[in-house]
Amino acid sequence: MMIMKKSVLIRTFLFANILASTLPATSQDHPEQETSFAGVAAPAVGDSLARSLFQFSMVPPLSTHGMLASQFTNQVSLNMIGGYTGGVDGFEMGGVFNINKKDVKGAQMAGVFNLVRGNAVGLQMAGVSNTVLGEVSGLQMAGVGNWSGNAKGGQLAGVINVAKKLQGLQAAGVLNTAAESRGIQLAGVLNRSSKRTGSQLAGVLNIGGKVKGIQLAGLINVADSSDYPIALINIIKNGRKSFSAGSDESGLAALTFRSGGRVLYGVAGIGYYLNDRELSYAMEAGIGAHLIDSKSFSLDAEAVNRNSTDFEGHEEPRVSFRILPELRMGTHFGIYAGPSVSYTYPKREDAGIDKIPGWVLHESESTGRALHIGLSCGLRYGW
Repeated sequence: MMIMKKSVLIRTFLFANILASTLPATSQDHPEQETSFAGVAAPAVGDSLARSLFQFSMVPPLSTHGMLASQFTNQVSLNMIGGYTGGVDGFEMGGVFNINKKDVKGAQMAGVFNLVRGNAVGLQMAGVSNTVLGEVSGLQMAGVGNWSGNAKGGQLAGVINVAKKLQGLQAAGVLNTAAESRGIQLAGVLNRSSKRTGSQLAGVLNIGGKVKGIQLAGLINVADSSDYPIALINIIKNGRKSFSAGSDESGLAALTFRSGGRVLYGVAGIGYYLNDRELSYAMEAGIGAHLIDSKSFSLDAEAVNRNSTDFEGHEEPRVSFRILPELRMGTHFGIYAGPSVSYTYPKREDAGIDKIPGWVLHESESTGRALHIGLSCGLRYGW
């Protein structure tokens, strides 16, 4: 019976403290009017928070502020395992976690995670994640991920960054996402922004809305509009795409896909050499720029890398710069022909396996490296 009575008393005490923390302020004119002792203000009730110079916590509710910890904004907050406080205006460190009912200003560090229900101004660092339900003004750094509402400053994460509206930098090992970004997104795999988009740099894929910057991806760019996409394939809603069948001085018959925006575009092609060559197949990729564009005439410049191979271990790479004037015939078709300058640089064991085509300006017999001039031409269908 004694044990049951003690249990009831403890529960009654805890309930009374929780109930007290939720009662409205008794003074409308001075909601934060309070007495203080040893530099700690007695907690205000309602929406206002009392201020404290220091608090120490083992784990909620085992702290110097006890069950009323969520009613204080602390200048210094130290949490051995974790803490739940009203807010921070200075510095907070947690061995495992920090949880804040309202705003954090200053620096906040945790071994595992930080969770702020209000806004955060300053620096957040966590071994796993930082989450701010309001706005972030400053820098978030996490081993796995950062999540926030609007973010002004930077988000750096090992895996993922998420923000509603970004003004600054997002850098992640895998994924960055924001509804709107006015800055730079840098990701190992994917960047995503659905509305206005700044610059995006990704190892594989960028997805943007109206891009006001550069899109650079290892494979694909997607956007509603993007003037400066740089990738193998660019799917731009108001951009340009074309297929062409062409040849050059080496006797290569190639099919080439070009896609991009108003200024820059990507080049991807495959081909087969029609003449007698040991290396019969070729693949090329590169970047191009629209220099002149009119209804009847256009002028493009391209830098491409081609790799010729027999798929048996022998290869002959070369890099080329070419100028392609085009006469357009109607809305979709055009004929192009223009000069190119190429540098061939095979491996030493593959030197001389095939004759260097075109007008050879310089050739090394020992290495097979050569500088030569040629001609490209073809028929293009665009849309």
